[in-house]
Amino acid sequence: MCIVVANAVFGAPQQTPPDNRGTEFILMFMENLRLGAQVFDLELYCTTQEKTPVTVHVTTPLWSTPRVDKTFTVVDGSVTKVIIDSSLRMVGSSISDKGISVTANAEIACYGANKETLSNDGYLGLPVDALGTDYFAVVHSPPSEKSEIGIAATEDGTTVTLTLPANNGAVDVTFQGKTYHAGETITATLNKFQTLQIQSTGDLTGIHKRHCFWNARIKYFYR
Repeated sequence: MCIVVANAVFGAPQQTPPDNRGTEFILMFMENLRLGAQVFDLELYCTTQEKTPVTVHVTTPLWSTPRVDKTFTVVDGSVTKVIIDSSLRMVGSSISDKGISVTANAEIACYGANKETLSNDGYLGLPVDALGTDYFAVVHSPPSEKSEIGIAATEDGTTVTLTLPANNGAVDVTFQGKTYHAGETITATLNKFQTLQIQSTGDLTGIHKRHCFWNARIKYFYR
């Protein structure tokens, strides 16, 4: 996350620090290890501290098998759960159209749950206005299966560069038919609501993500 720090100039307006409340979110769910026969759907939770009811719209603009398109109202002190089909999980090192759009007519907070047998991942969603352009990942090490990071684009034509860590031993990533090694850079271009997942059996801690598209921002996930 990139935080803008303003110079302390007399008479200048104060900058509001970014937080987890907002009116626009672009979210995703990474792959989770499936150990049992049961298939678990994904869960998205929305709540608000607004004193009047807030209308929320959750949709998958690029994904239609099946498409998510739900509108509901949240009120202060309550939480609404949205069930999202398991097909929206990412698979492997790949680009997909699995971005989830959440918009509201006033500020809300969102968090996601990604359940599988013997596993339950969760994350707090950050709104688009709190996102940045330069990230380093911290992942669990050593990974029991694979470490992974995920990216959701907020603008068309977003070029993402991922520099694999150079000091974590073997960190091999096979992406779009090419295998990348420690210290090498992966480049990919995403349109709005597209998602990117990168996996490795090595430790991705320290992977450096930057992108270039004017001031476009991305949502960054890792585990």
